[in-house]
Amino acid sequence: MKLHPLFASACLTLAAGVQAAAQSETPSQPPPIYRYLVVVDTSPAMSARKETTSDTVHKLLFSGVLGRMRTGDTLGVWTCGTRDRRELVPARIWDSRVRARLDFANLIYRLLEQREFAGKAGLDTVIPDLNLEARRSGSLTVFLFTDGSKPVKGTPFDEGINRIFADHAAELRKANKPFLTVLVADKGEWVAHSVNPGALPIHIPSVPGPERPAEKSEEEKRNQPGP
Repeated sequence: MKLHPLFASACLTLAAGVQAAAQSETPSQPPPIYRYLVVVDTSPAMSARKETTSDTVHKLLFSGVLGRMRTGDTLGVWTCGTRDRRELVPARIWDSRVRARLDFANLIYRLLEQREFAGKAGLDTVIPDLNLEARRSGSLTVFLFTDGSKPVKGTPFDEGINRIFADHAAELRKANKPFLTVLVADKGEWVAHSVNPGALPIHIPSVPGPERPAEKSEEEKRNQPGP
């Protein structure tokens, strides 16, 4: 049976309205609560430092942020080579197994190496985003890779960070190394920082209070005696 064109049109309109209403009622996924964030400036000034940056990020991730990450922590990797920042990969729930760490570190390394470093440094927009994530997380550690040509604005440590940028920019540019600024938040506020040449070793400031218990390695778990 054929429907009258006007009736058919009305049915389609009604169906579209029902579908739109259903979509609007579908709850959106809440944003992740990050515990660790790696942020890489992918502007052209970082092109010569891409290899060192990618290698350092790989080592940082494979080591589980030098052994600090725990299974279940949420990690993000952002880039900020344009006016806005973007996720290089979706937020990741950390898996401390060696194979999982290696696979993830290799993936991020490949994505950074394949990425074109273009646009403008997006620190003006990424710092407010980091401030928001610090308040949402409560406890957040950020690893910010930049070339130091753009000042940091929006943290309690701007003056000290930018002074180091100015004093060592020529030295790191000659060595093709980025600056690696570490920001640590506790209870939603930035409480500590460090500025490192973008290669290991990295100084990660500690915060007052009890440290998180060390996570046992796979070998230690296998050799642990039963109850």
